[in-house]
Amino acid sequence: MTQTFKDLSPKRRSLRIGLLILALVLLTATIGVSAKYVSDKRAFKGTLILPPSDLVIFTVGPEVETAAAGEDITVDISLSGTYAAHSMQLRLSYDMDKLELDLSNIVKESVLNAITGNGGWVEIKENPQHEVIIMAISTSESFSVEGKIVSLKFHVKDTAPAGEAKVKLTVDELKYVPVDSTLASEQIDIPHKVQPEEFIIPIAAGETGEPGNTAKAQPATTATPEPEDPVTEETDEPMDPTDPVDPTDDPDDSTEPVITPENPDDSIDPIIPTDNPDPEDPGVGE
Repeated sequence: MTQTFKDLSPKRRSLRIGLLILALVLLTATIGVSAKYVSDKRAFKGTLILPPSDLVIFTVGPEVETAAAGEDITVDISLSGTYAAHSMQLRLSYDMDKLELDLSNIVKESVLNAITGNGGWVEIKENPQHEVIIMAISTSESFSVEGKIVSLKFHVKDTAPAGEAKVKLTVDELKYVPVDSTLASEQIDIPHKVQPEEFIIPIAAGETGEPGNTAKAQPATTATPEPEDPVTEETDEPMDPTDPVDPTDDPDDSTEPVITPENPDDSIDPIIPTDNPDPEDPGVGE
């Protein structure tokens, strides 16, 4: 036969009442701890905001018709979508045989500027594979900015042949990190897509169809040869200043030798002797 509470002895009644009170205290404490844990699940200093289910789109562009060898072309990396992230890492590879990129000319745009302006950290560097690494981490609040991430200026090499130069973007990380997470499995990957994954830069051929910037090459100018100095032949024996100068040894062949006439006065006819005596000559007939 089951005993009711009123049939119990006073000692047993007190024991059951104590156990009931203890159970109520433990239940209240458990509910309070669970509520505090849920309220503390924040994104660093902000409240917990789960990332959306739609994709975050990364774009590479703008598109160009053609680029000639020796020219510069600007490529922008942007993102769009509703998201909340704490870390982002991008990796950019390009055709190094046809393109050149100066890391010092990479411009940080609105997305990276918003992260650093909110106390975040940004770094752009090159890895051993000569890929451009773009990293951004926000330790205070999540970032959710849309727009341009970076702007890069590529230089098409002067020796680049006609064809295509490829630029590829890979998103290695885009994550939302809860404040209490200590394991990678607790971090949330935000769905994303790169569009297009490979950006094509068309390189036009030169006018002659040869590799390089033949279309822009300046015509070569023919240099006018300078007159050469006359070469004086050297003799083994020194010249004696007392020796008469032979006119035939004149080193200047273009000057003809001067011939002195026997009669200095060309206007007076020379006296030609005759056998007929002059009758007016007083010496005739003597």
